[in-house]
Amino acid sequence: MEKEPRPLKDPYIENGYLFQQRKGRKRKLIALFLCCLIPVCYFVGPPDSGPNRRSGKYYASDAQQKPSALPNPIQGENQTEGHTCGLHSLSAIYKSYSLDPAAADLRFRLGVDRRANPFDATTLGTVQPDILRVVHQDGFATAVLDLQDPVPARRHLQNHLESGHYALTLIRRRQSGNLHWVVISAWLDNELTVVDSLTPQPYTEPVDDFMTNHVLSVMLLQPAVEDASRSIFGNNMRGIQEMKDTYQRMGQTN
Repeated sequence: MEKEPRPLKDPYIENGYLFQQRKGRKRKLIALFLCCLIPVCYFVGPPDSGPNRRSGKYYASDAQQKPSALPNPIQGENQTEGHTCGLHSLSAIYKSYSLDPAAADLRFRLGVDRRANPFDATTLGTVQPDILRVVHQDGFATAVLDLQDPVPARRHLQNHLESGHYALTLIRRRQSGNLHWVVISAWLDNELTVVDSLTPQPYTEPVDDFMTNHVLSVMLLQPAVEDASRSIFGNNMRGIQEMKDTYQRMGQTN
């Protein structure tokens, strides 16, 4: 008796599920590898040279200095390079607390002249992970405002400014739309006083419009009451999260 032929196997139906499983596992492994690799690349970076720089920018300054309990009136600095607004803003804050930015090796430790993207020459400047790491190493406590929750964020900012301290702030400039670091130094009659390295004198901005349409990231700084230092990894992770949140807010501002 002649046997009936066996039905042809459909390789897609028979093996497709297993194939998809393997493909899914492979993608997960690749994603996990990248998640582990990015922080490693961020920490290692290219070698640095120069005095007192040991193994790179991540070490604390050798200068034995601590911020004063309250700042002096802040004096803005004049910016002459296109990528140094963060350096000048933070340097002005340091000086107001009687800290010497040069002795703290601030420019080097902030990575101002190191590209965030090694293949893009326009990515020089100062980013949140470096800022949070450096200021904690130098004796400051920080709070990063959640701008997605504007009422408590503004209340926190107002209380901070009225206590005499300053806020390092990333904005989108009215004139050009470019990202730019400034210092918010005061809150008075629903106006914010802004110390800007691109203008010779401080100027004021209306709270509602400025916070809603131009402010992208706010870090409140004040001297730490006690040793509030976090690990380098912890501060960098806080900064990376704030960079992600900033990118999301860029699509929500004018």
